[in-house]
Amino acid sequence: MHISKFGPRSPGRLVKVEGVSGITHAFLPKSLPPKWAWPASLWPLLMDARTALAHLDGMCKHLPHPKLFLHALQSREAVKSCEMEGLFTVPEKQLLFQILPERARSEKDLRNTYRAIYNYERALQVYARQKTRSPNTLPLIRKLHKALLKGIQQSHETPGIFRSNLHQMRAAPHYVPPPPKVLRRCLNFFEKYLRQKSNGDPLVKAFLIHYQFEAIHPFQKWNGPVSRLLLTEMIAKNCGLSNQWLHMSAYFEQHDKEYRNRLFYVSSEGKWEAWIAFCLKGVIVQAKDAEIRCEKLIAFLDEFKRRVKRIDGGPRFYAIPETLFMAPIINISVLTKTYGISAATAKSYLNKLIKTKMMSAIEDAKERTYYNPKILNVIHGENASR
Repeated sequence: MHISKFGPRSPGRLVKVEGVSGITHAFLPKSLPPKWAWPASLWPLLMDARTALAHLDGMCKHLPHPKLFLHALQSREAVKSCEMEGLFTVPEKQLLFQILPERARSEKDLRNTYRAIYNYERALQVYARQKTRSPNTLPLIRKLHKALLKGIQQSHETPGIFRSNLHQMRAAPHYVPPPPKVLRRCLNFFEKYLRQKSNGDPLVKAFLIHYQFEAIHPFQKWNGPVSRLLLTEMIAKNCGLSNQWLHMSAYFEQHDKEYRNRLFYVSSEGKWEAWIAFCLKGVIVQAKDAEIRCEKLIAFLDEFKRRVKRIDGGPRFYAIPETLFMAPIINISVLTKTYGISAATAKSYLNKLIKTKMMSAIEDAKERTYYNPKILNVIHGENASR
């Protein structure tokens, strides 16, 4: 804990702690809202961010099949959020797990990583369907934490339970969050601010809450994924979006060092303006990125449909391209389950899809399985403008 870096403008105070070697103090953040005067210099950036957000929402809600593109963006967010926790997978192998989830047998089992991404994506989809609810209460946040850790083999993990000990953060060893004896009080104030109506901009409020959650660090592990999923929901619902079109994990990951420094500088020096400016710039970047990816997916879906219709297959066969946008992976089992067709018909469909020359085989799959590399590249490629 870098005690000397905490100055008089810090929105909290240091408290002495005992019981953990090398840790003498922890940080106790003050409750929100911060005693910070909104600077006029941020108005243009806020207006640009809200304009970018409105433009993205306007485009996406008028897409021919909005759920197809929403699923693609959610899939990307799940991967990027988990990558921030040091969890990496091969996209096509992740797809195999998505269609046949298997339980991990040990902590080192790679299926833990597959499961983490799978859980995150499912959690996004569940909360996106809850039109009148948002995870803005402590019981829901605990439920969310439990859902994200479901089926993951980790020792000393307590899904859905707030931590009961002092925590040394791995990603920020120079920062120690509130000790357990005051954790419940911090969370009660946090929940109160979540619930209360504010005259401030909801987009700014979402990033204030994101900071506060990270500063409190209520769980022993997996705080980052919870806070980023909560952020997605707050932006979507509190800013009046038609759905979860904006996700911030890719931006936070790309600027990981700055992201963590900005969070720390709020705690140590009260640098709210720099934190909010960083986040608003991210909104603009991510809104444009999502637009470009959706535009590319629209063009690619049209191309895929044209190629499929050149093949004599019937109405059910012609609907497959849209199914592949929900999950860009196909085999006989998927086809029989999705369309209620026989294995022979499914095999015929699969062979016809291969003729489009847009499918590639997945190596080492238990069943002959194909995926669409172009769709996967548009979703998970680093630079959407390419």
